[in-house]
Amino acid sequence: MFRVDTRPLVVRIMPVLDFGGAESRVVLQSRMSDGRPYRLRVITLHKAGAAASEIRDAGVPVDDLRLNPSIRDLRTTIRLAMHLRKLHPRIIHASVGEAIVHGLLAGRMAGVPVRIGEEVGMPSHSWRLRPFMRALYASATRIVGVTKAVCDYLVTADGAPPAKVVHTYTCADPSFFSQPDVRAPAPTSNAEFRILHVGRLDPVKNQVTLLRAFARAHSRESRLRLRILGEGKEREKLETLRTELGLEDVVELPGFTPDIRTHLLESHLFALPSLSEGCSISMIEAMSTGVPIVASKVGGNMEVLGDHADRWTVHPEDVDGLSGLMLDVAGLPKEAWKALSSSLQKRAHSAFSPDAYMNRLDRLYDEASAASGLSGLQSPQRETGASRP
Repeated sequence: MFRVDTRPLVVRIMPVLDFGGAESRVVLQSRMSDGRPYRLRVITLHKAGAAASEIRDAGVPVDDLRLNPSIRDLRTTIRLAMHLRKLHPRIIHASVGEAIVHGLLAGRMAGVPVRIGEEVGMPSHSWRLRPFMRALYASATRIVGVTKAVCDYLVTADGAPPAKVVHTYTCADPSFFSQPDVRAPAPTSNAEFRILHVGRLDPVKNQVTLLRAFARAHSRESRLRLRILGEGKEREKLETLRTELGLEDVVELPGFTPDIRTHLLESHLFALPSLSEGCSISMIEAMSTGVPIVASKVGGNMEVLGDHADRWTVHPEDVDGLSGLMLDVAGLPKEAWKALSSSLQKRAHSAFSPDAYMNRLDRLYDEASAASGLSGLQSPQRETGASRP
């Protein structure tokens, strides 16, 4: 029999589909979309890069509209609305600033019944933009924050309606959860103690503080080593500071690599001193691999670490505090290090696994449909029509 897929259509909207945490979650959703109570399609406003190829390889259609993603370009909103009218989705789910603005406006213009915007990090809207965002959020069916801290900001700073704001944690790639018994090795007292940082080289990631804190820790414990994975506009500044601090032999800046897990499995500590974080995928990846964490005391990091947050976080500009935490972890007895590793890994698997994330999306789509006066998501497929040869 010819099968007609009657599941409701969900359209994910992104500014670009290249590299990044938000893109990785759309890739994950595409790979795990078989058997879900909806059909999935993905739109990129501006660029179909590496993530788009992975989504297509998973069998999910990708529409590359090649539009200007700037929120000031009304033509992009109109073109997107015209495209959505052709697709007739039940739900649009727009992530990242430009896609949220264009997606929520175009979705309303196109008559899409369920319109979801997802803030993947801590927003920083200017006072001039906030009245517009307040009205935009009010027009949405739901606004998603990836941590409770993001949700609180949306309500208190941007004026989003509290009843429309929902909290949905993110997750890491399935490869980080496929072998739960495989974890980073415990350090030994006579060998190098390897510290890892992963993130774009950008002021918000606060790698300058990381280098200064590492320098102080290394002056007291010479077996410490630091590897910073990532690329960005801060590279030259960080390379210069590494030289000024005399750390060329103990600090590596190898650039970006897609094989983060291999580096984690060689590390004894993960450091994330960001000035601001939503729900850090790199931190979740480290936890799922059993690597202890030291981080900045900012909302997203505190939530991800859970019960470990008070002990292993400091103010993002506290160089001495961060240095002290590095030395504290390096000085843990082997069994204490293993216990910390195991506890963090268990938290990652319970709260941030791909299955947990996909179940949260199912509930989000179902509840948002109900809030719009629609029935729940339907069964995957039914047979109808004539048979194929």
